[in-house]
Amino acid sequence: MRLSFRKTILIVILLALVPMLLTQAYFINRVDRTAREQVASYAAITSAQIEENFNNIFRSISYSAVYLAENSMTKKYLSVNDPLETYQTQQYLGELFRTVASLEPYLLNAILVDNAGEPIYMYDNNYRTFNAIAEGGWLERSYGNGPEFFLVNTPNQTFPVCVVPVHSGTNVQIGSILIPMNLAEATRSFQDIDSKGQVELYFLGPDNVVISSNTDAQLPQSTEGYTYIEHQLQNSAFRVVCRINDAKVAEDFTFFQTSSLLTAGVMVLLLIAVGLLFNRLIANPIGSLISEVNEIGRDPEKKSISGGYGVQLDPLVQRINRMLENVSALTQEVLENQKKAYTHELMKRESDLYALRNQINPHFLFNTLQSMSGIAMLHGEREVCELAAGMAGLFYYALKGGDTVEVKEELGMLRQYLEIMGTRLQGKFTWSVDVPDSMLDIVIPKMLLQPLVENAMSHGIEKRVDQTGGLLSFVGREQEEYLFFTVEDNGCLSEQALRQLQNILEDEENLYRESRAKNGIGLANIQYRVKILYGSDCGLTVSKDQGLTRFTLKLRSALPPLPQLSS
Repeated sequence: MRLSFRKTILIVILLALVPMLLTQAYFINRVDRTAREQVASYAAITSAQIEENFNNIFRSISYSAVYLAENSMTKKYLSVNDPLETYQTQQYLGELFRTVASLEPYLLNAILVDNAGEPIYMYDNNYRTFNAIAEGGWLERSYGNGPEFFLVNTPNQTFPVCVVPVHSGTNVQIGSILIPMNLAEATRSFQDIDSKGQVELYFLGPDNVVISSNTDAQLPQSTEGYTYIEHQLQNSAFRVVCRINDAKVAEDFTFFQTSSLLTAGVMVLLLIAVGLLFNRLIANPIGSLISEVNEIGRDPEKKSISGGYGVQLDPLVQRINRMLENVSALTQEVLENQKKAYTHELMKRESDLYALRNQINPHFLFNTLQSMSGIAMLHGEREVCELAAGMAGLFYYALKGGDTVEVKEELGMLRQYLEIMGTRLQGKFTWSVDVPDSMLDIVIPKMLLQPLVENAMSHGIEKRVDQTGGLLSFVGREQEEYLFFTVEDNGCLSEQALRQLQNILEDEENLYRESRAKNGIGLANIQYRVKILYGSDCGLTVSKDQGLTRFTLKLRSALPPLPQLSS
C-alpha cells in the first residue's frame, strides 16, 4: 500500500523520536563511566604532549649547541693568536651566533667560554645570564663529549643550560658552548593546555626543584583525588609532572547528564510541534504541487506550473518554471557549442599542419648549405666552403632538440658565428673569447650567449663610422654560486639608445611587452627567460664606460628545473 506524503512525514517524525529517546537513555547510563575514562585519557594526552614539547625543545637546543661547537670558525676563534685574524673570525662568529639565535626561539643566549670558564664571546652580551650560570657552579661539574643539561638555581634566576665542549683538531678540549633555555618561550604551551584550573603542570629539575609551573602552588605530595602522571625527559635529569583535578574535569559531564534529560523532553515537544506545522504549511501544498508536476509530464501542451502554493513553495514553483523555459534554450546552446567545438578542432589541425610546414624550411636550408659547402670544397673555394659549413652548423644547432646545453656547446656556436662575421666583414674587427675550462661543463638554457654577441655586432660593430678597428670580447667568469658572461665592444651605441634599452630591461611591464611583441631571442626575450628561470637577482645589465659598451649576463651555477607546458 502506498502511503500519502502526509502520512509519510508523520511516520518519519515518530521514527526520529524513538531512536532519540533510546539513545538518550543509553547515553545517560554511560556518562559516569565515560567521565572517568575521559579524565584518564585527558591526563595521558596532556602529559604526553608536554613531554614531547620539552623533548623537542631540549633536542633543538642540543642541535644548536653542537652546531656551534663543531663549527670550524668557533674552534679557530678559540685557538687563533693573530689580532687581525681574530677580528675577522669574530665577525663571522657574530653572524653564526645571530643566525642560530634567529632560528632557535628557545635560546636565551649563546656563550662561548674557554677552558678557564671565562666568556670570550656571547650572543647578546647579557652578563647577568652568564653570572647566574657561573654562580650555579657549572665549571665544577664534569661533562662528557656530547650535549648535557644542568640546572642553574640561584635566588634570582632558575633555568636549564646546555653545555657542549669544543674540541680542537687533535680532540683536545679548548672551550665550551653554553646555551641557557628561554623559559618564557618554552613554557608558553602550559597556558595553551590549561583550562578552568583543571590542569596543574610542573617542570622539575634535579632534586625536585620547580623550574616553572602554571600555578603558584607548590608541588603537593598527596595524589588523592587527582590523576598524577610523571614523564622523565630523554637523556636528562629533568621531568614533567601533570596533576589533573578529577572532580573538576567530571563537573562538565555531570552538568551534561542533567541537561541531556531536559534536552530530550524539549526535543520531543518541538518535534511534535514541527510535525503539525510542517503538515499544514508544507505537506498539503507539496501534495498539490506533485499532482500538477505529474500533469505536466502527461500533457505536452502544459508548459508551466500555476502559483498559489504559499510563500514557502512559490520560489520553488518559479524556479521550476524557469527551468522549463530554459530547456529549449539550453538544447539550442548545446548544438551551437558542438558546432564551435568542431570548428575549433578544424582550426587546430590546420595550425598543426602550418607548424609542420614551417619546420621543413630550416631543414631544407641546412641540407642546402651542406651541399654548398661540399661543392665549394670540390672547386677549391675555401672561404665559401667554410662560410657555408659555418652557416650549416648554426642551423643544425638551432634545429636540434633540447632546451639546455653545456657552456662549451654554446661557445662552439658563438665561435662559428664570429668566424662567419669575420669572413663577412673582412678585417673590420677583431674578437676574442675567454672562458675558463671549469665553466665548460656547466648546463645553461639554450640560445643565451650567441644573441648577446649578435646584438653587439648588429648595433655596435657594424654601425661604426670607422670601418676598421672594431673590437669585441666575450669573457666568462664564475664567482661563488653565480656565472657572469660579459660582452664588450667599441661600437657606436648612443646614450639615448642605451637608456632606452636599460628601461626595457629594468622595467617589468616594458620587459614583458617587448618579449611578447618580438618573436625570437632578442635581449628582451633573454632577460625575460632568465628572470623566469633564475629569479629576480639574475639577469642582463648594460652599461657604457670610456667608449666601450658592456653587456653582462648573470646566471646561477645550478640551473633550476625548466617549466614544462601542460598537455
